[in-house]
Order: sequence, then C-alpha cells, then structure tokens
Amino acid sequence: MYNKVNNIVFEGRGLLLVEQPGLGSGTSFSPIDTLNDGAHVSFPAFLTCMGLIKNPQFLPQSFQRRYFQHVTTYCNYLDYMHGMFEAGKSKADVLAGVKHLHKPASYWKQQQEKARQKTTS
Repeated sequence: MYNKVNNIVFEGRGLLLVEQPGLGSGTSFSPIDTLNDGAHVSFPAFLTCMGLIKNPQFLPQSFQRRYFQHVTTYCNYLDYMHGMFEAGKSKADVLAGVKHLHKPASYWKQQQEKARQKTTS
C-alpha cells in the first residue's frame, strides 16, 4: 500500500522504505518498520504518546526532538485531513490538499517563477 501512497502523494519521493542510519553505531532502520511497530503498540503506550504530544513539557530531556517534530508533523497532517472531511470536502479534495502539503519547496519556487513570468509578459 505504501508504494501506491508514495507514487500518488509523494510523487516517488517518499523515504519510508529506504534504510536510515540509526542513533547507535552500526544500527539502521526503515521508517516503514517503525510505523508498523507503532501501529501495533499497546493502548496505554498509545495514550502516553498522545499525552506527550499535547504536553511536551513532560518529555524526558533525553527524548529526541527530531523524532518528536516528525511525529508532530504527521499528527498535523491527520488534523488537516480530519478538518477537511469535517468541512464536507470530498475524498478527491482532501487527497489534492495532502498532495500539495508534500510538494517540495522547489516545486513552489517554480510555480512562483511561472506566475511572475505571466505577470511580466
């Protein structure tokens, strides 16, 4: 299923299947495995994570900020999608919005340049 998401939403730029360096020496992981493990987490652990996201002041000092920011980004995407569906948007509209959220900065710079060229010609 991820391959389809990668092709449609990320336009092939997704990195969930790519091995990433771990925090320890000689360790690596693929983000998709981490997400899969998270999908099968216990209910108390899930509630703990939700609590930490809502109350970051309780995070241990050793907690990796980068990971917390990553998880927060995904939670924001879910909130965005939920809000669009709540507002009565269609599945196609929500998908288009999510695709726009995942466009690289270079895409938006190209769009700005094209718009600038149209206004000057």
